[in-house]
Amino acid sequence: MPAPINIVLIHADWCGHCKALMPHFKKAKEELRKSDPDIKVISITDKEVTPAKLKSIHKDLDVKGYPTLVKIVNNILSQFGPNDGNRNSKQDLVKWAKKEKKKGGGNKTKCSRSPKNKTVKNMAKKLK
Repeated sequence: MPAPINIVLIHADWCGHCKALMPHFKKAKEELRKSDPDIKVISITDKEVTPAKLKSIHKDLDVKGYPTLVKIVNNILSQFGPNDGNRNSKQDLVKWAKKEKKKGGGNKTKCSRSPKNKTVKNMAKKLK
């Protein structure tokens, strides 16, 4: 059985790049929900959590700016980058989300603390 794939979008309501991404992200999320229920997708906005929690999320998921798209598979992080296509394309977002199901590899970064990272575990619980 393949490991669950968790997609997390960290964004801000005031961010122009985030506003441009959201329609495509929502369409990709809906397509993944229908076509591949093993891939869980959530979004976290700066208004949904306390500043302290947001700081923790930024550290744990290596957030350097908005928007940040992160894929978590087996407690390994992989961020959507320039080689993954256009983040304002539903097709590219879906292709990136499904990439781990086809093969391993990619731009992986270990979680910033440990595989028992509380933020990742809490997000995994939220995704269930």
